[in-house]
Amino acid sequence: MKKQTQMSRWQEISLVSGRELKVTLFKKATIISTLLMMVLAIGGVLAMHFIGTGNSKLVVGIDDPAKIPAISQIKSLDEDQDPVEVVTMDRAAAEKDLKDGDSLDVYVDTSKTPIEVLGWRSVPSGFISQLSTLSAQQALDKEIKDLGGDPQGVAQKLAEAQPKAVILKNLEEPNSGGTAATFGISFVVLILLFILILSGGQMVAMSVVEEKVSRIVEILLATVRPSSLLTGKILGTGLASILSTGAVVLSGVITAAVVGDLGSLQLDFGMTLALSVIWLIVGFLTFAVLYAAVGATVSRQEDLSQAIMPLLFLIMIPYFVGVSVLPANPESSLIRWMSYVPFFGPFLAPARYALGVATTMDTVLSLVIGILFCPLAIWVSARIYKGAILRTGARVKLKDAWKNN
Repeated sequence: MKKQTQMSRWQEISLVSGRELKVTLFKKATIISTLLMMVLAIGGVLAMHFIGTGNSKLVVGIDDPAKIPAISQIKSLDEDQDPVEVVTMDRAAAEKDLKDGDSLDVYVDTSKTPIEVLGWRSVPSGFISQLSTLSAQQALDKEIKDLGGDPQGVAQKLAEAQPKAVILKNLEEPNSGGTAATFGISFVVLILLFILILSGGQMVAMSVVEEKVSRIVEILLATVRPSSLLTGKILGTGLASILSTGAVVLSGVITAAVVGDLGSLQLDFGMTLALSVIWLIVGFLTFAVLYAAVGATVSRQEDLSQAIMPLLFLIMIPYFVGVSVLPANPESSLIRWMSYVPFFGPFLAPARYALGVATTMDTVLSLVIGILFCPLAIWVSARIYKGAILRTGARVKLKDAWKNN
């Protein structure tokens, strides 16, 4: 009689994860929901593009541009926008244009003292502020010239007299974080992690319950170890969730690139992005094993929503701390210590690094604790899973599942 060869643990995990990936990824519900989210992502990007591609360049009419030569240097809305478009015309034509709403946004009449700025319903305050500064500087330059001085020299002296802010923390401990772009990366990943945990965790728990109800798990456990079955299920389902979520994100990014909305976007695809992706994986594993363990304690899909309710609170609390409390007070000692806690680390540690407030020791310590916690969480969840997965009927209490090994 031929001796049966026992599979290694890694072979078991590979077999189960491959099966879970195929089953989960090609489910009708997964395909429909992914396609729907891709359509929404593409539609959202297109809507933002066409809503935001109005004429942001301010069109300014003026009777005599020679009286304010630098008017074309005024920015349309703020310092990041294009300069205004200057059109020469008389006041009567400008008033008619403003009334009809043809092309002009404002009109500058330099023949009046003081200069008058005309608008139909309102005049942009930013334009008034810039024009006032420009006019005052022009008048000051004229007076300096009349007194025999050098306007450029005076302007240079005034610029040198301006105080300069120096942040000691940046000199003491510089890092690659601390910019809006890097924080934007971690903020987007934080939201993706939240979505991934909720959707992927729910899929893991539902898969466990389905196998328990259909009694397939009894056959599987006769072939593979409970810990291998649990780990493979989480890896396969997690990879399927990441692929479907990635398809949605990629569709939005490609659409934005096609319509030209990524042309001026500057992001730091360095350490911030790398840490965020690592935390995305660690965070999913941390919570997914808990979903699997809780799913094993129920025997009906109807009981699952109530069983996972405590997990929702465990996810929502660090998420809201990450999106609400942390940006307002990133240097808080409490936030720092919370970032070392495994369930809070995935939401807080990458954001603290991106804001430039986390030291290298903070970053490394949080990540090491998070990674080391994953095997412990898998072991605890596998024990609960093994003690509850074969028990049917009423919901199994966690302490009973723990003892039933």
